[in-house]
Amino acid sequence: MSDRFPGSIQIGGTIRRVHLPYLVGCLSDDGASQEYGDKAIDSDCSETELMEYLKEGVLEFCNDQAHNGEFERTEDFCVEHDIAFHRWSDHCCEYDAEIADFRPGMNSCVVRYSDSNANEIVCGKTVRQAMTVLKLGEVDEALQILAAACPAGPEALQPVIFVE
Repeated sequence: MSDRFPGSIQIGGTIRRVHLPYLVGCLSDDGASQEYGDKAIDSDCSETELMEYLKEGVLEFCNDQAHNGEFERTEDFCVEHDIAFHRWSDHCCEYDAEIADFRPGMNSCVVRYSDSNANEIVCGKTVRQAMTVLKLGEVDEALQILAAACPAGPEALQPVIFVE
C-alpha cells in the first residue's frame, strides 16, 4: 500500500512550448490541482488555461493525496528537461516533511527537512555535535557539520516564461 499525503509544487523559469503537453500530462497523472481536494488538471489543458495556475509569476499546484507527498512524474520530467521547481511535502507516518528544489544546471534536487509549515528544520543531534566541536575550538569542523546539515537552497524561482 502506498502512502498518500499533502504536497505542493511550484514550477518557474523558462519552459519550452514543445514540452507543455508532456508537462501537463505529468501534472495530471500526479493529481496536481489548483486547491487541495480539487479535480486534477486536465491532461489536455491549453497554455491559456495553464495560466490560471499562475501565482506570483510561477505555476503552483497541490495534491492532498500525493504519492509520498511527491509529484514523481512531474519532478522527473522537470529534471530531465531542465525546468525549475520547488516542492514541499508534508509529514506522514514514517515520512518527514521535506522541501525539494531543482534548478537548470543542477545534477539532482536539493532536499531538506521541513516542518508542516514548510519551514526548514535541522536535526538537534547534529546541532549539538557542531556545538561540542565548536567548544573545542574547531570552528572549521563545526561549520562543515552545519553545512552538511543545512545545504544551501537554490535561488528563488524565476517567473514562468514560455519560449519556442
